[in-house]
Amino acid sequence: MERGGAAVQWYIILTMKPMFYAALFCSKFVSRADTCTPPSFIYNGYLKEYKSTYHSVVEVVCYEDYRLANGRSEALYECQENGEWQPIHDCKAGRCPKLPVVRNAKTTDSLAIPQAVGLYYCDEGYEMKGDVNYTTACVNGSWVPMPNPCHAVQCRSLHDLGHYSNISNDQVVYATEVTVTCPLGHWFDGNTTVTLFCNNSAQWNPAASPCERKLFLPKVISLMSWSLTGVDCGKPSGILNAATSYTRTDYESQVEYECLRGMWFSRGRYSATSTCNEFGQWAKLQAKCSELDKQPMAIPVTEADGSDVFGWVISGILLSIIAFIVISDIPMILRQVKDISTVRRPTKKKTRVAIKNDRQLNLTQLFS
Repeated sequence: MERGGAAVQWYIILTMKPMFYAALFCSKFVSRADTCTPPSFIYNGYLKEYKSTYHSVVEVVCYEDYRLANGRSEALYECQENGEWQPIHDCKAGRCPKLPVVRNAKTTDSLAIPQAVGLYYCDEGYEMKGDVNYTTACVNGSWVPMPNPCHAVQCRSLHDLGHYSNISNDQVVYATEVTVTCPLGHWFDGNTTVTLFCNNSAQWNPAASPCERKLFLPKVISLMSWSLTGVDCGKPSGILNAATSYTRTDYESQVEYECLRGMWFSRGRYSATSTCNEFGQWAKLQAKCSELDKQPMAIPVTEADGSDVFGWVISGILLSIIAFIVISDIPMILRQVKDISTVRRPTKKKTRVAIKNDRQLNLTQLFS
């Protein structure tokens, strides 16, 4: 009985195993295809080493400046069991051209690959859309957004800043120089004419301000002071028996003379000072150092400085005004004198006639 059961088992194994292998072999032909269909057209690329059998590989290569979805220029795709290729992507524009040149601007070096960023820097005194920097990105083979040109910054119009009588140039862009003139009686920081420069911050330098009305006399004094800045009297001359001391020789500087011991300029004075005047000369000192017992009794120490000149000028102006008033009044005075003479003459004439008549009357009475 046991032998019969074993024989049945061996019979089943021997008869079913070939059928199993046959079914397994056939299933392979049923579940997969031997070849894949040809790939569709590749845009902006081509196929390299094309084979369509199962497990074969095809290579897709993109043209220059084009990329696949993964950013690469080439890729391998396999024929699958279902007779379909792995998803094959088209080549799209990837690399951007070299960053375009922008006038009055510099740029950083960029790789020009997808999603790369380019940065522009405007030159000094220029700006791009209100800023000196500008950023662009490489998207689908193009720089987005396209850079704009750099324009020179502009200062404010001088016509809006003050009532200048003359403006040499109406340009207000960076690096422009403009000379402006104030009208008569007005000044711009002490000057009637000044040159302005438009800097890289869109500001006038020096700062433009309206012309201001000022009195003429302070301006004259200011000009006089400015003209005297170059005055130099040179080395002062010495005085006998006196030591000389000074530090400067320009306008209004002073030199001090001090008599030696036992010497004097005048009674009770042993020092004197001379000042450099506006004519480039030291004020003269009418003095000398001498011993006390030999010193003259009346030797005044005098000096003529710039104040004397100013006093003479003021005196001359006052005298001119008085003379003008007197001269203008002379015709009126002469008319008044003439009128007085005209009034008095009839009175004198009438008196003489009366006296003559009186004399004749007296003679008639005498001989009658």
